[in-house]
Amino acid sequence: VRLGMWALVQACTDAVAAPGDLTVSVNVSPRQLADARIVDVVEEALALTGLPPHRLCLEITEGAVMSDIDAAVVRLGTLRAQGVRIALDDFGTGWSSLGHLQRLPVDRLKVDRSFVEALRGETEPLLPGPGRGAPWDRDAPARDRDGAAAVVSAIVALARGLGMRVTAEGVETAEQFRYLRELGCDDAQGFHLGRPAPWGAPQVVLPDTGDQVVS
Repeated sequence: VRLGMWALVQACTDAVAAPGDLTVSVNVSPRQLADARIVDVVEEALALTGLPPHRLCLEITEGAVMSDIDAAVVRLGTLRAQGVRIALDDFGTGWSSLGHLQRLPVDRLKVDRSFVEALRGETEPLLPGPGRGAPWDRDAPARDRDGAAAVVSAIVALARGLGMRVTAEGVETAEQFRYLRELGCDDAQGFHLGRPAPWGAPQVVLPDTGDQVVS
């Protein structure tokens, strides 16, 4: 938890020093979320750095939430009421029910990269693997792509109904990016948009996204 506090303070400090109204996202581990002091830790980090709460987004996984759904709802709800944003990471791979999702004070769903990976064009065949068919099964990539598109479309519709935004993770090709825009994703992240770089490195030039917001 102490390491998590250090990382949180560092991220908030960097965000304050950045130009513009940059929002910083920080992963919260299951152990951190299970700690009753998580609200105090976040409040202290914001107070120490002077970062406005709306510029901090905490990313949690379905598994972390489901270990104690009632406590998670209270803690996350307290932080969200103060303006902190909450994102549910790797969505679609956990085992939370729709009823639980409706209870969670979440602003954003992040589509797991496993679904994005399958959104490839005909010129980008998928390698054989579990659930992808045998190497000689030429229809396997198309089935994976159609299935992934159906899942992403359903997640977008679900998010819209609950007043949430949707971010697609692991976007590595222009084809994936185009497809995700057509499916209604609000934001995207991945190597197609920029590779991880040390803080302070020259800013990556993003591809033309029109009016699409990119995180």
